[in-house]
Amino acid sequence: MACHLLLPGYASRTISSSIRFIARQQHDWKVTAIRASWDKFFYQMVLPYLSVYTLALGASATELGLVNSAGMAAAALLSPFTGWMIDSFGIKRIYLGGLGLVALAYFTYGVAESWPLVIVAMLVYQIGFTTGVQGCSTVCANSMISADRATAMACCETFTAA
Repeated sequence: MACHLLLPGYASRTISSSIRFIARQQHDWKVTAIRASWDKFFYQMVLPYLSVYTLALGASATELGLVNSAGMAAAALLSPFTGWMIDSFGIKRIYLGGLGLVALAYFTYGVAESWPLVIVAMLVYQIGFTTGVQGCSTVCANSMISADRATAMACCETFTAA
Protein backbone atom coordinates (compact mmCIF):
# COMPACT_ATOMS: atom_id res chain seq x y z
CA MET A 1 0.00 0.00 0.00
CA ALA A 2 2.80 2.40 0.86
CA CYS A 3 4.37 1.73 -2.53
CA HIS A 4 1.31 3.14 -4.30
CA LEU A 5 1.56 6.33 -2.27
CA LEU A 6 5.21 6.87 -3.21
CA LEU A 7 4.88 6.15 -6.91
CA PRO A 8 3.03 9.34 -7.98
CA GLY A 9 5.61 11.57 -6.26
CA TYR A 10 8.50 9.61 -7.72
CA ALA A 11 6.96 9.72 -11.19
CA SER A 12 6.40 13.47 -11.03
CA ARG A 13 9.99 14.06 -9.82
CA THR A 14 11.31 11.87 -12.64
CA ILE A 15 9.24 13.68 -15.25
CA SER A 16 10.20 17.13 -13.98
CA SER A 17 13.91 16.24 -13.82
CA SER A 18 13.68 14.83 -17.37
CA ILE A 19 12.07 18.04 -18.61
CA ARG A 20 14.77 20.13 -16.91
CA PHE A 21 17.47 17.92 -18.44
CA ILE A 22 16.11 18.31 -21.97
CA ALA A 23 15.46 22.05 -21.52
CA ARG A 24 19.09 22.78 -20.60
CA GLN A 25 20.54 20.97 -23.62
CA GLN A 26 21.75 22.78 -26.70
CA HIS A 27 19.58 23.16 -29.79
CA ASP A 28 21.93 21.01 -31.92
CA TRP A 29 21.46 18.00 -29.66
CA LYS A 30 17.67 18.40 -29.58
CA VAL A 31 17.48 18.57 -33.36
CA THR A 32 19.72 15.54 -33.94
CA ALA A 33 17.92 13.50 -31.26
CA ILE A 34 14.51 14.22 -32.79
CA ARG A 35 15.77 13.60 -36.33
CA ALA A 36 17.37 10.30 -35.38
CA SER A 37 14.23 9.17 -33.56
CA TRP A 38 11.97 9.93 -36.51
CA ASP A 39 14.36 8.34 -38.98
CA LYS A 40 14.58 5.10 -37.02
CA PHE A 41 10.83 5.09 -36.36
CA PHE A 42 9.96 5.25 -40.05
CA TYR A 43 12.76 2.95 -41.20
CA GLN A 44 11.82 0.31 -38.61
CA MET A 45 8.24 0.44 -39.90
CA VAL A 46 9.28 -0.56 -43.42
CA LEU A 47 12.33 -2.71 -42.62
CA PRO A 48 10.37 -5.99 -42.29
CA TYR A 49 8.92 -5.44 -45.76
CA LEU A 50 12.13 -4.59 -47.60
CA SER A 51 12.94 -8.28 -48.06
CA VAL A 52 9.44 -8.98 -49.32
CA TYR A 53 9.69 -5.95 -51.63
CA THR A 54 13.05 -7.09 -52.99
CA LEU A 55 11.74 -10.62 -53.60
CA ALA A 56 8.62 -9.21 -55.29
CA LEU A 57 10.90 -7.27 -57.66
CA GLY A 58 12.33 -10.61 -58.82
CA ALA A 59 15.32 -11.28 -56.59
CA SER A 60 16.09 -14.78 -55.38
CA ALA A 61 16.98 -15.55 -51.77
CA THR A 62 20.67 -15.52 -52.70
CA GLU A 63 20.32 -12.17 -54.43
CA LEU A 64 18.48 -10.84 -51.39
CA GLY A 65 21.51 -11.80 -49.28
CA LEU A 66 23.71 -10.04 -51.82
CA VAL A 67 21.66 -6.84 -51.44
CA ASN A 68 22.07 -6.82 -47.66
CA SER A 69 25.73 -7.81 -47.79
CA ALA A 70 26.61 -5.13 -50.35
CA GLY A 71 25.12 -2.40 -48.20
CA MET A 72 26.84 -3.54 -45.03
CA ALA A 73 30.18 -4.00 -46.79
CA ALA A 74 30.03 -0.48 -48.24
CA ALA A 75 29.25 0.97 -44.82
CA ALA A 76 32.07 -1.02 -43.21
CA LEU A 77 34.59 0.18 -45.79
CA LEU A 78 33.57 3.83 -45.45
CA SER A 79 33.16 3.93 -41.68
CA PRO A 80 36.85 4.30 -40.74
CA PHE A 81 37.13 7.36 -42.99
CA THR A 82 34.07 9.17 -41.65
CA GLY A 83 35.91 10.60 -38.64
CA TRP A 84 38.62 11.94 -40.93
CA MET A 85 35.98 13.48 -43.20
CA ILE A 86 34.31 15.12 -40.19
CA ASP A 87 37.64 16.62 -39.13
CA SER A 88 38.51 17.71 -42.69
CA PHE A 89 35.20 19.03 -43.99
CA GLY A 90 33.26 19.84 -40.82
CA ILE A 91 30.56 18.07 -38.92
CA LYS A 92 27.71 20.01 -40.50
CA ARG A 93 28.65 19.10 -44.09
CA ILE A 94 29.24 15.43 -43.34
CA TYR A 95 26.13 15.08 -41.17
CA LEU A 96 23.91 16.79 -43.74
CA GLY A 97 25.55 14.75 -46.50
CA GLY A 98 24.68 11.57 -44.63
CA LEU A 99 21.09 12.74 -44.21
CA GLY A 100 20.93 13.57 -47.90
CA LEU A 101 22.12 10.08 -48.78
CA VAL A 102 19.46 8.55 -46.54
CA ALA A 103 16.79 10.66 -48.26
CA LEU A 104 18.15 9.61 -51.67
CA ALA A 105 18.03 5.97 -50.57
CA TYR A 106 14.37 6.28 -49.53
CA PHE A 107 13.57 7.84 -52.90
CA THR A 108 15.48 5.09 -54.72
CA TYR A 109 13.57 2.39 -52.81
CA GLY A 110 10.33 4.08 -53.81
CA VAL A 111 11.06 4.24 -57.53
CA ALA A 112 12.81 0.86 -57.85
CA GLU A 113 11.32 -1.22 -60.62
CA SER A 114 13.84 -4.07 -60.37
CA TRP A 115 15.84 -5.63 -57.58
CA PRO A 116 19.27 -4.39 -58.80
CA LEU A 117 18.06 -0.86 -58.09
CA VAL A 118 17.32 -2.01 -54.53
CA ILE A 119 21.05 -2.83 -54.23
CA VAL A 120 21.80 0.80 -55.09
CA ALA A 121 19.23 1.97 -52.53
CA MET A 122 20.71 -0.31 -49.86
CA LEU A 123 24.27 0.85 -50.63
CA VAL A 124 23.26 4.50 -50.46
CA TYR A 125 21.22 3.95 -47.29
CA GLN A 126 23.97 2.11 -45.45
CA ILE A 127 26.59 4.73 -46.38
CA GLY A 128 24.26 7.60 -45.44
CA PHE A 129 23.15 5.92 -42.22
CA THR A 130 26.71 5.15 -41.11
CA THR A 131 27.81 8.70 -41.87
CA GLY A 132 24.75 10.12 -40.14
CA VAL A 133 25.22 8.00 -37.01
CA GLN A 134 28.84 9.05 -36.63
CA GLY A 135 27.87 12.65 -37.29
CA CYS A 136 25.06 12.41 -34.75
CA SER A 137 27.44 11.01 -32.13
CA THR A 138 29.88 13.83 -32.82
CA VAL A 139 27.17 16.48 -32.50
CA CYS A 140 26.04 14.87 -29.26
CA ALA A 141 29.55 14.75 -27.84
CA ASN A 142 30.36 18.31 -28.91
CA SER A 143 27.17 19.88 -27.61
CA MET A 144 27.07 18.24 -24.18
CA ILE A 145 28.77 19.16 -20.96
CA SER A 146 30.66 16.19 -19.52
CA ALA A 147 28.14 15.62 -16.73
CA ASP A 148 25.25 15.25 -19.23
CA ARG A 149 26.99 13.39 -22.05
CA ALA A 150 26.25 9.81 -20.97
CA THR A 151 22.62 10.60 -20.15
CA ALA A 152 22.09 12.43 -23.43
CA MET A 153 23.65 9.66 -25.50
CA ALA A 154 21.58 7.06 -23.62
CA CYS A 155 18.43 9.11 -24.36
CA CYS A 156 19.30 9.18 -28.05
CA GLU A 157 19.94 5.44 -28.11
CA THR A 158 16.71 4.75 -26.22
CA PHE A 159 14.54 6.88 -28.48
CA THR A 160 16.14 5.64 -31.71
CA ALA A 161 15.96 2.00 -30.61
CA ALA A 162 12.30 2.29 -29.70
